[in-house]
Amino acid sequence: MPMLPLRARLTLACLLVSSALPVGAVPTQDLEAVRLAVHEHVQALLGPTVQIEINRPDSRLRLAACRQTLEVFEQGRPITVGTNTLGVRCPGQVPWTIYLSARVSQLIPVLVATRPLSPGHLITAEDLALVSQDQGRVRQNTLADPSAAIGRVVARPLTAGMPLTAQHMTEATSIRRGEQVIIRAGKGGLAVETPGKALADGAPGSRIRVENLRSRRVVEGKVGPDRVIEVSM
Repeated sequence: MPMLPLRARLTLACLLVSSALPVGAVPTQDLEAVRLAVHEHVQALLGPTVQIEINRPDSRLRLAACRQTLEVFEQGRPITVGTNTLGVRCPGQVPWTIYLSARVSQLIPVLVATRPLSPGHLITAEDLALVSQDQGRVRQNTLADPSAAIGRVVARPLTAGMPLTAQHMTEATSIRRGEQVIIRAGKGGLAVETPGKALADGAPGSRIRVENLRSRRVVEGKVGPDRVIEVSM
């Protein structure tokens, strides 16, 4: 006789258990308590860093109320991330066993926007929150460290609850095109400073072209603190 699929075997087992009960037998087992027993069992084994989804037993199923503690057991292998099948057994006077499916997801911290953010907005701590999400559904480049976002500028629109990636942000511009800057040229411990004009917007650490206001010569340098453009000689 060919082996029935697992789902068919579980359904048949439940029907056999149900049919064994006398017509009108009371009280019946609370099926939600069965589901919660599986949830608590998995949570106790794997800890709080996982998300557990237990399928609900068929509401048409009628089981004798279990007077003893429900026994939850694994199906021959340890519980892992993914889909697992667990059994629930009542060792009482009217014993029964059913099987439920448990989907386990690993949770990781994810940085999300607390409100809609438009391009050009300077990100602050109030704009961010750390939440736990299913690792399997999180993009690899999603941020988890608030310091990687605070002080940067939104480059792409963000909706509330949207995970942040590096592509959603850009460095804050510290120098605007046309603004006056200080050009500092140094070599061997000596430095010469002269006034200049930025010919492009510049973020800290970026390189921009500037015009020397004394010589009218155009050079390129690195944007540093205090509106200084560092030029190599």
